[in-house]
Amino acid sequence: DGFNTVSNAFLNLPAVITGLYDMLYSSEAGLGGPSGLWNIDYYTNSVVSYDNAVLKYKMDASDKYMLARNAYDKNFQDYKLASRFSDQGVIESLIDETYETTKNMAEAVKSANNMVQFYQDTLSGNGLKPQSISNTHLASLNSFTGTTNTYLSSLLSANRSIQDYKDAIIGAGRLIEEKTLSLAKITSDPDPLDIRAKKIAIQQKEDALVSAKQALEDRSIRSPFAGIVASLDVKVGDSVPSGLTIATLITKQKIAEISLNEVDIVKIKVGQKVILTFDAIDGYSTTGEVVEVESLGSITQGVVTYGVKIGFDTDDERVRPGMSVTASIITDVRQDVLLAPNSAIKTSAGVDTVEVLAGGLPQTRQVEIGLTNDMQTEIRGGLSEGDDVVTQTITSVSAATPQTQQNPGIRIPGISGGGVRR
Repeated sequence: DGFNTVSNAFLNLPAVITGLYDMLYSSEAGLGGPSGLWNIDYYTNSVVSYDNAVLKYKMDASDKYMLARNAYDKNFQDYKLASRFSDQGVIESLIDETYETTKNMAEAVKSANNMVQFYQDTLSGNGLKPQSISNTHLASLNSFTGTTNTYLSSLLSANRSIQDYKDAIIGAGRLIEEKTLSLAKITSDPDPLDIRAKKIAIQQKEDALVSAKQALEDRSIRSPFAGIVASLDVKVGDSVPSGLTIATLITKQKIAEISLNEVDIVKIKVGQKVILTFDAIDGYSTTGEVVEVESLGSITQGVVTYGVKIGFDTDDERVRPGMSVTASIITDVRQDVLLAPNSAIKTSAGVDTVEVLAGGLPQTRQVEIGLTNDMQTEIRGGLSEGDDVVTQTITSVSAATPQTQQNPGIRIPGISGGGVRR
């Protein structure tokens, strides 16, 4: 391809160098004519009396032509000695030489054009009319400029293409070498250190995945109940401190909010059942479930409280937002246990006791208690079903008379149904 580009250039470059010579060193009618004055001398002599700068233009045109001519003659001889079957280095050198020759010819054409144009401009500036043949010379020079520019571009492109192909060959060689080494490594026995390094890398990636999942989980905000977002008070990129309301949800399920102290909150868990009563609705109660327990408490006058949200199991139109509610949270349940009234239990120095009537007289008996609610306490040991216990003592001026209570409630509740709630 490079040799073909050079061949195409030498189809037209001879016409350019010959045409340039004829324009400068022939004697055309209307310029030098029969007197034998060269065209270059005519152009110079015609305007030197008006502006001797033409002498510099003449010298530049003459020098650039001789430089281009010498380069062309040598280049043309080298071209004739070469062929498309010549050594690669010879063809590359010929491309470079032809590019430099064409560049010199382009400079010679430009210098000749400058001289002729100066001739026309100087005469016109002094009210004289230039010879019409000078227009013909300028047209020829413009044509030569187009020719040399075309071959300069094509020769430079050929040169760059060859360099690109060389780089591609070098790159392909390196790739072949890398693939060969890689193949040898794959087909050889694995390096234990390499296997260990790969396992460590895999573990690091797995750890990073776990951390990323945890980070993603921390960036998710979930509501404890279903609903429709009525308003959103934050936007992407906002910093959200603890306790800030970020959205308002509309839901059919009613939520009760209560506060518990630090002693009671440790017994509360999500999912525990709750009995709810209302001061404003006499005789009405409903059940619910703990749906949220605050992790961070609030301090008011030195007292730490934690918020608890309770979801209603059923809906009643009489229950309205803002009503006062009493919540009994069932933290534990015992079935088939022995119960005693709370008023019968006495505690002293960490020991729980009950007064039991034996032969009409009270006797103190140590008991082991379990769960308790507002009215009754679980008895795990120390009493039997049917024992009479003292729940109240009436003291008179003269003596204290014990009062007994035949409490039919001291029984195993599992027989007739029932349980203890705390």
